[in-house]
Amino acid sequence: MCFWPLVAILAAGNTCIIKPSELAPNSSDLFENLVKKYFDPRYVTIVQGGVAETTDLLKEKFDHIMYTGAPPVAKIVMAAAAKHLTPVTLELGGKCPVVVEPDADVKKTAERIVAAKWTNVGQTCITPDYILTPKDFQHKLAEAIEEELKKKYGNEPKENPLYSRIINERHFE
Repeated sequence: MCFWPLVAILAAGNTCIIKPSELAPNSSDLFENLVKKYFDPRYVTIVQGGVAETTDLLKEKFDHIMYTGAPPVAKIVMAAAAKHLTPVTLELGGKCPVVVEPDADVKKTAERIVAAKWTNVGQTCITPDYILTPKDFQHKLAEAIEEELKKKYGNEPKENPLYSRIINERHFE
C-alpha cells in the first residue's frame, strides 16, 4: 500500500514523503532501505516513527495527503490537513462482498477467493469479507474453498511458512 500510490505520484512529476506504519517495524525498515537504495531523497523519502512523529509531520503544509488505514486516524489526518486546506485521499477499506452465481466455475472461483482473502492474512483493503451465493450452492463452494486452502497451505496452515501471520496483537483481536 505504500508503493502503489507512489507510481502515480512520481509519474505526475511530484515528490513524496512516505510514513509507513509503526505497527509493522520490519516492513517499515524494508521500505526505508528500498527507498534509500533506489530513490533520490529529494524525490522520495521515508519518515519513520509513531504518533509523535506523525503529529509533527502533519503540521507541515503538503500539496496532497494520501492515507491508508482506519477511520479514527483518518479523522486526525483530515483535521490536520484542514488547517492548510490540503486535499486528502483516504483509503479506508470496507466490507467487500463476493457474489457467486451457481453457474460459476467453482474451482476457479475458490482459487480466486482464497488468493484474495488470504493475501496478507486478509488485511488488505479489498479483501473479501463475505460471500453471497444461493443456499443450495453454499456447500459446494465451501468444499472448493476448503480444498483450495489445503492445496495452498496444507492440512496445517500454521506450519506453512507461506501462510502469513498477523504481527500486531490489536489486529489479531
